[in-house]
Amino acid sequence: MSRLGLRRKEPYEAGKAALAKFGLEREKTIRREWRFWVALAVLSLGAAAAVGFTTGTLRVASSFALGVLVTSALFAWEMGGNARNLRFLWGFVGERQTEELLRLLDDSWECVHDIVRGRGKWKSNWDHVLIGPAGVFLLDSKSYSSTSKAKDDALRSGRLICRGSDIRGAAISLKEALEPKVGKQYVNAAIVIWGEFPQKRYEENQVTYLRSDELLGWLSEKPGRLSERERKTVAQAVRDLKEVSETQEVPEQT
Repeated sequence: MSRLGLRRKEPYEAGKAALAKFGLEREKTIRREWRFWVALAVLSLGAAAAVGFTTGTLRVASSFALGVLVTSALFAWEMGGNARNLRFLWGFVGERQTEELLRLLDDSWECVHDIVRGRGKWKSNWDHVLIGPAGVFLLDSKSYSSTSKAKDDALRSGRLICRGSDIRGAAISLKEALEPKVGKQYVNAAIVIWGEFPQKRYEENQVTYLRSDELLGWLSEKPGRLSERERKTVAQAVRDLKEVSETQEVPEQT
């Protein structure tokens, strides 16, 4: 059974890829919708000029219009220029929350976050690779605003779908990447859900779906499989994977 303990504060590692993707998509959206931003800038400058050169009711109205325009611009910027880009920001938040939760595990566990895999526009990442007495776990964080349900080899939240085959494939690719250094090592695949998930725990086709507050309890129930020496060997291999992925990473094609 795993023990819980407090660790010293370290810089956060999770969510960097999601945040970078959010920034990239925001840049693309703003370039694509440049006319909107030019119009917004012109209107804001006009309202600011009116505030400076008018008096009375007209000045009050101009001040109100300027406030609305500036607020709209800030809101549009924060959501990435398009509401669809918010999914990357929510992904960043979910990954950071999972990292914070995993820091409650004791020193027999180690987690490497945000490992890039693939190249160019095809690149993706392993959110969290956790190594501990119970084995190796690939955790994928999801943060949804609406209720989620796991069924038919997928997690659904509104119109959003996370297919079990995706994380199974990711776990297999991680297993294959580790084999040259550690031999055959089973990788457990799990999705950590931040938000409403009434099922709490659900397992199907070698994928476990967990509400965030179930994660640590689920890990503690897993039987021990790896010795301390084996854990250190696997953890080093995972750290090496991250180091190699960072040195070989190439700019994404736009």
